[in-house]
Amino acid sequence: MKSVGEVMSIGRTFKEALQKGVRSPEIDRDGLGLMVRDENGHFRGYEPGVSLHDLLRVPNRDRLFAVYEALMRGTARLRCASLRPTTPGL
Repeated sequence: MKSVGEVMSIGRTFKEALQKGVRSPEIDRDGLGLMVRDENGHFRGYEPGVSLHDLLRVPNRDRLFAVYEALMRGTARLRCASLRPTTPGL
């Protein structure tokens, strides 16, 4: 059983708390980063035809990483917000 403090991700800044939160689950991640791909370039754990926009549109365990990758690829913030059903700016 996990302790509450391990999942709370307390940090001095939002960036620090987010990185702690991403590192705490046992998902083989060192922090927020690009989506993991297999040897064929497809997103690991998903069907071969799944696009980045599909991962943004449908709730899944990797949505946070998909948002990060989309922003790093140059996708506009409003475009990311329109693909996922959340309120922009929160």
